[in-house]
Amino acid sequence: MIEKAVQLQPANPEIRFLRLMIQLNIPSFLKYNNQEEDRQFLVQYFGKYRPAKGSFEETMVNLIRKYGKLSASQKAALEKGS
Repeated sequence: MIEKAVQLQPANPEIRFLRLMIQLNIPSFLKYNNQEEDRQFLVQYFGKYRPAKGSFEETMVNLIRKYGKLSASQKAALEKGS
């Protein structure tokens, strides 16, 4: 279902966030791996747009920082927008 949602709305950050969080928490033997694609999309998206304080988007950025397994360059890019 999440794959269908990504196909229908590939530029939706909430859908990409949900897929990334799911993939980070499922066993690797399931071979369900779009983590880097979603990570890169979210870093680029939130690197451009500063989420409002207390918004769901701010919560997403905080969770991506904490659990997203970002590289140093991805962390730096994410900091530009937040």
